[in-house]
Amino acid sequence: MRKVVIFMAAAVIPLAGCSATPSSGSGGRYPNHSITLAVQSSAGSGADVLGRAVAKLAQQDVGGRMVVETHKGGNGMNQLQFLAGRPADGYTLGTATRLLTVSLNGSKFSPSDFTWICQMETDPFVIAVNADSPYKTFDDLAKAATSGAQVTVGGSQANSVHSLFAAMVAHAAKIKLTYVPFDGGQDAITAHLGNHVAAIDTAEGAVLQYVASGQIRVLAVSSEKRTDKLPDVPTFNELGYPSVQLVDWRGLFARKGLPSSVVQKLGSGCKKMVESPEFKKYTDTAGTDATYLGGDDFSAEVRDQFAQARELAAQSSD
Repeated sequence: MRKVVIFMAAAVIPLAGCSATPSSGSGGRYPNHSITLAVQSSAGSGADVLGRAVAKLAQQDVGGRMVVETHKGGNGMNQLQFLAGRPADGYTLGTATRLLTVSLNGSKFSPSDFTWICQMETDPFVIAVNADSPYKTFDDLAKAATSGAQVTVGGSQANSVHSLFAAMVAHAAKIKLTYVPFDGGQDAITAHLGNHVAAIDTAEGAVLQYVASGQIRVLAVSSEKRTDKLPDVPTFNELGYPSVQLVDWRGLFARKGLPSSVVQKLGSGCKKMVESPEFKKYTDTAGTDATYLGGDDFSAEVRDQFAQARELAAQSSD
């Protein structure tokens, strides 16, 4: 495992009901064959679970099936490279997560190199420990770090939104945390359950099943207010760290240059899916919140968070 020391200081789209029959750049009705959905993280991760749920829910409503492919590695860069190299015809999509706003920084790509189709769900971050951990509260963890103990925090990938969340927490609490990156959020949870790291920073939805089974205790959540899913867990704001507010999101994107008619059809189909009872059932199971943003609003959010990620990276190196 690599260790990164942080110092003080987060498919086929249902198209039924759309009267238009746009064509892709290759001609003909869209879609007229299967669509590839590239997922950037390992099996069981939030992006992977969303991608497979979208494919499953949308099969009956599309003219071609969804093929989910994994293109993990490089903090999402392998997925970005794959999408950028595919034709701009709407037959290759990707699962987008807030990770990409971090990965794009320092790369040859920028948000303008991609088409941000829709946001579909949101999920706050948490700091959590095993149920038998000596850290009963976040204050316990902070005191241990202040007293000189090495507090390791596992998360999904280096130079990611998870590593920046750990940096945000360390900076706000004026403590030192040792961030340990894993290939995906589920990998971090598995390692944590095996006591390989003292704590994890991950999405709320990813730990709910372990909280329910009594294996994991959540110390704090990064949402503005307490969540319905963990009503007894304080926010960082309540604990005196108002700057620690960060919410992951997931959605769909593609390379730039898609025909406007294809973007419109994908966007309207995405909205129908997010508003459907089937998607609500999925988010209830996944522990996330169905949160739709259309292309323009989604693009603006990505640009803003791209800039924020740059600021947080600079802050964590102070």
